Amino acid sequence: MRGVVVGMVALLASGCAPADTATPSTLTPLSGPRLARRLSIDLRGVLPTTSELDEVEAHPEDINALREQWLADPRFEERITQMYQERWRTAIDSFHATVQDYGLSHDEDYSFNRSVGEEPLRLVAHVVATDRSYADIVTADWTMANPMLASLWPLDYPAGATGWQVSRYTDQRPAVGVLATNGLWWRYNSPLFNENRQRAAAIFDLLVCRDVLSRPVILSTGLSISDSSTTDAIQNEPTCLACHSSIEPVAATLFGFTPFDDQSNFELQTYHPERENMGSTILNVTPAWMGHPVSGLEELGAAIADDPRFVDCAVQTATEGLLRRQTDDSDVELLRQAREPFVNNGLHLKDVIRLVTQAPAYTVGSFATGASQATIDRETTSRMLVASQLRSIDTDLAGLDWNYQGWDQLDNDTHGFRVLGGSVDGVTLTAPQRTPGLTWTMTFQRAGEESAGLIVDRDLADGATADLLVGATSATTPADAAFTTAVSAAWWRLLAERPSTSDVSGLASLWQSVVDAGGTPRDAWTAVVAVLLRDPDFVSY
Repeated sequence: MRGVVVGMVALLASGCAPADTATPSTLTPLSGPRLARRLSIDLRGVLPTTSELDEVEAHPEDINALREQWLADPRFEERITQMYQERWRTAIDSFHATVQDYGLSHDEDYSFNRSVGEEPLRLVAHVVATDRSYADIVTADWTMANPMLASLWPLDYPAGATGWQVSRYTDQRPAVGVLATNGLWWRYNSPLFNENRQRAAAIFDLLVCRDVLSRPVILSTGLSISDSSTTDAIQNEPTCLACHSSIEPVAATLFGFTPFDDQSNFELQTYHPERENMGSTILNVTPAWMGHPVSGLEELGAAIADDPRFVDCAVQTATEGLLRRQTDDSDVELLRQAREPFVNNGLHLKDVIRLVTQAPAYTVGSFATGASQATIDRETTSRMLVASQLRSIDTDLAGLDWNYQGWDQLDNDTHGFRVLGGSVDGVTLTAPQRTPGLTWTMTFQRAGEESAGLIVDRDLADGATADLLVGATSATTPADAAFTTAVSAAWWRLLAERPSTSDVSGLASLWQSVVDAGGTPRDAWTAVVAVLLRDPDFVSY
């Protein structure tokens, strides 16, 4: 079978060279089935079903109807959560407060940390999935919570409910959506001496795509670092003012989240409205957003929602998540086109997703003759799966539950392989991996082997109705017509391509070689499925 690492490096080669403007005539789109596969992974986190592949093979235009179905799929909300984790990076493995602080067991460590970190992500995902105005992410009077958070924090969670539900804090915090979530501020916490400036920087980065921390700082040589001189510099030094003139007025609105004791769970989890006015006094500024005064945090949320850069950042975040690359100047027209329906139709992010997933930069599968080298270097014709995507795909395909002491192995780095599998941990790795590597290959190999065994045991069990190995039984061998039927069905479902005669022959040879080496038929079938789950066309999309 095909070599995985070498094949993937060639398949996914892309770079960051200065880009020209790629025209649709230089970008050849994917086939209908492969495009459906890409779209299904991006919108649902799973592969298309066989019937869905059959549909777009026969009628490529039906991809539009499938897009609408998948945007309404319950799994779409989970995918937005994953997409925003890559950008917002709140689902980290540890926080200042721990399970021990709450008297919970070590087995609940993963559940606790994911619950905290996913709170703001799931608020955004719920807004998007339910077609609410995107402005709600900074103006809503609710959050998302699960039973874990409801048992620990001051939350009104629906009685008798399970899973993530719309909930409300009961400690008088303002109606500002994610800006009122513990999950956001536990991730982007500010040391007490920092006076919420780090949190203000996070607001600029996540909500208006303005990374103030990346600006170069050149201080005068005579500047000392005493408290008094630092305060004076922030207010008077021109280089400092370039950032702090924006940072300080925003930081001043966040003092309701300032703990007096950052070792106290109560202080960390509770909003303190009586401390709101401390910011103006301590920072010696009037609370404001980009020069426009606000009375406090609630008005800050509304001011952010009214800022055109908030809209631009939403479009940019969704576009980059779908294209799997950063946007640049050559994407200005695509971003403009995506922004127009978003603004005109009530800030529904699904409108952006609809437009971007029909754009040549998204549907591209190869390059036509005449494509410039800059276009070839820039456009992503094949996207590499990462651990977060593999987790949802293998769970759907095989029922994979790769767990160690309560930690999902494809969704953590304390005991697992999230970063090794190319995903974002939010601290050391802040962008998903784009090209294959050794640890990525090993992670996908191990997950593929385990998933293959689960699939074979399920599909070849006596009396089972096969989901992948259609038509095969535990007694089927390469000499049987059912073998060709089964491996062809598996190839189609997993790779969204029809296998050639030589492809089927190769799998038959693999099956036989395992048996000849002393393996059982189950071992042989497991090897066949495992190879498909490591094929370059499976681990890319």
